[in-house]
Amino acid sequence: MEALGFCVKSETLQEDVIKIARHVRPEWKHCEIGLKLFTNGLTNQLIGCYKDNEAEAMILIRVYGENTHFFMDRKKEIRNMILMHKAGLLPPIYCLFENGICYGYIPGEILNLNLAQQPGICEKIAENLALFHKLRDNFDSYNREPCLFKTLRQFWNLIPDEYDASSCIPNKKELFQEINFLERYLSDLESPIVFCHNDICFQNIIVNERGDITFIDVEHADFNYQAFDIANYLYPSSFTEREKNKSSLYFTKEFQMKWLKNYLLTWNRLNDKNAECEMIDKQVEKLYEQASKFSLAAFLQWGFWALIQSKYSKINFSFFQYAEYRIQEYFHLKNNFLRL
Repeated sequence: MEALGFCVKSETLQEDVIKIARHVRPEWKHCEIGLKLFTNGLTNQLIGCYKDNEAEAMILIRVYGENTHFFMDRKKEIRNMILMHKAGLLPPIYCLFENGICYGYIPGEILNLNLAQQPGICEKIAENLALFHKLRDNFDSYNREPCLFKTLRQFWNLIPDEYDASSCIPNKKELFQEINFLERYLSDLESPIVFCHNDICFQNIIVNERGDITFIDVEHADFNYQAFDIANYLYPSSFTEREKNKSSLYFTKEFQMKWLKNYLLTWNRLNDKNAECEMIDKQVEKLYEQASKFSLAAFLQWGFWALIQSKYSKINFSFFQYAEYRIQEYFHLKNNFLRL
């Protein structure tokens, strides 16, 4: 993998990304290159480079957020992207540079709640996630231990020791006790260990004109509990939209059960099980309960992540308020989900 020996700087961002684009596409003239800034990400800066109006031939340049190396394994991310490309699930990587990566563009639109519930789209997302989980077979030589509680403790170590006294977030000691509780409780649920995306939210799912689905941003992908990955999707969290609409953005139980059945039909087929087995309804109910309980770990993990970002990130976003929302949801839903 080619690595360019320079760093993209915020004060020379446009000039630097054009330099990378011309290295990857030497036939492009400087005056022909257009730039598009994508604003959906909350961790990195993403810039698209294209020639004239040929947006379909765009290349993407991702500049890593400052201090993200504290909680992000970039070598693992590159490994994941290479594996995804070989499996036909992601475009190629073109080059690396000191604080980022350049790779292929996937045309389409970012998933939203309405699109996610459309017939055809919801089934494809379930099927694609089952296929993603089956990639565990491509990692024979890798450690298959679940990363969930290691990640939670890593994030916990990085959150500030103190925060606004008026905040509803418990102190660090109490939060650590919640990690220990979840580890004891969730580890007994016997959720299979699979290769997980670990951040399968709306912003990381692209839908093209044909309705094809692509999962992007695999920087968190690793072996983990199947139910945790599903929980990340079934309990989406769009802080901005929630504040705007003042209503829950979670899928209904009826939708979740149908989605889980589609997932299991594909999962069973991929694992040489009878997809239409008589036990499918019981499988769906069990996976629904597991995913609901593992969603608690997702709420806590992304609450911790937002607390870290509130300390280090220079992106204009209300990270601390987002952390409060995620951790509040954890405590609000904890007892109800544990009773399932």
